Amino acid sequence: MEQVKNSGDSAPRKDILSELGDYFAGEVLSRLGDAVKGRETVLLPVNPALEPQSISGNVYTGINAVLGNFAISKNSFQTPFFGTFDAWKSRGLYVKSGERGTLMTRWSTYFRDLDTGKQSLTVKTDADYDVLTDEQKKSVERRSYIKSFRVFNADQISYESASHPERNESLSILYQNFLAAAGKRSSFEQEHALRCNVIDNAISSGDGPCPVFTVPFPMTPHYDVSRDAVIVSNKQNFVKDVQYYGAILDGWADKLSRSYLEDHPLDIASLPDASKIRISSTFAGAVAMGALGLQKSVDVNDMAEIRLWMNAIGEKPGFVLQVMRRSTAVAGKLLKDIGIEASKGINLSNILPAELQRPALKKSGGPKVG
Repeated sequence: MEQVKNSGDSAPRKDILSELGDYFAGEVLSRLGDAVKGRETVLLPVNPALEPQSISGNVYTGINAVLGNFAISKNSFQTPFFGTFDAWKSRGLYVKSGERGTLMTRWSTYFRDLDTGKQSLTVKTDADYDVLTDEQKKSVERRSYIKSFRVFNADQISYESASHPERNESLSILYQNFLAAAGKRSSFEQEHALRCNVIDNAISSGDGPCPVFTVPFPMTPHYDVSRDAVIVSNKQNFVKDVQYYGAILDGWADKLSRSYLEDHPLDIASLPDASKIRISSTFAGAVAMGALGLQKSVDVNDMAEIRLWMNAIGEKPGFVLQVMRRSTAVAGKLLKDIGIEASKGINLSNILPAELQRPALKKSGGPKVG
């Protein structure tokens, strides 16, 4: 794959991947550092009440969802709304001075004419390519490349500069009102019970990816390949309920990761197959737990292997994209199996009017003195 320029920057494609890999590994390793110091921490910061999304209502997925959640967690943002500098500007809103954007990525595709070696003049989209005959496709090569861009959270926007600040100044309040109107606001106890009930119902109805068998004594929860079942201790053997339900989700993610990786292998030679399954299932389990409002705590016993994964990302930065693509697919399948549909975002288009104009500034100087 050839070097492709980053949108808005002069950095080549490999620098996008290096920045992405460094940031992702740095965030994960910082959480391991907290665990070493005895502080409880989570592998991925995920809050279903603040799922990162664009201001046009597109909920981020894959690595962009992870990057958005890192930003929300690190900066204590109060809303999930992100937009590019130009997206906010088109609505008469401007980024505060000195604010740093959150890295996001997007895959793009182009088509090369094999006869000329140049970009095809007739095949420009996937739709154009799909209508070609098998013979025509032999003369066209489809190539993918990655672009990066930065987005800014609503908390990083200066509303004083808007021509209608009263319509924009409190996205946090607007967001809470949206949630209340949608019936998504309830007490923590109610939410926790609902989340756990989803998993309990999936187990009892057999709708989960595989059966769950419990044993009366403490043991390491795992997916048993020979029995095609998750084996876990009774809930009483866990300090917290969240650990019990997290172990079940991890086991289900392990089962789904094994079959998914057969068709979508991870391209990195330095990791054994067992580690490739574990990294996919671990992050898929974390994503699935986050969607249910549960948090996957860092397991001190897994620190050595997590560091091995981070080293693999350092060796091949694009590996993080492979991992998150597979983890997102596995988590989506897991959640669908237990009856959780994909989230829908909130479109702010009607609340943030397009093409607002900044108010005309008064000319300098005071009134004339007679």
